[in-house]
Amino acid sequence: MDLIWYYSSLSVFVLLYYLSIEYLGLNGLFDNILTVLSLTELGIGPAIIFSLYAPLANHDLETAKINHENI
Repeated sequence: MDLIWYYSSLSVFVLLYYLSIEYLGLNGLFDNILTVLSLTELGIGPAIIFSLYAPLANHDLETAKINHENI
């Protein structure tokens, strides 16, 4: 954990030293946006898998056929 904190602090220092503060702000903004998008993606995959395989688990073959045709 300390190594991650050290690396992030070092990278912020290097960015501030060599680049302007505006770039660092934009970099942080896009980093935060990508973090939020990756966190929201965590729930989509399991939800799709559950919706595809739930009819098979419940022996609902008609719904499973419809899901298979739509893929």
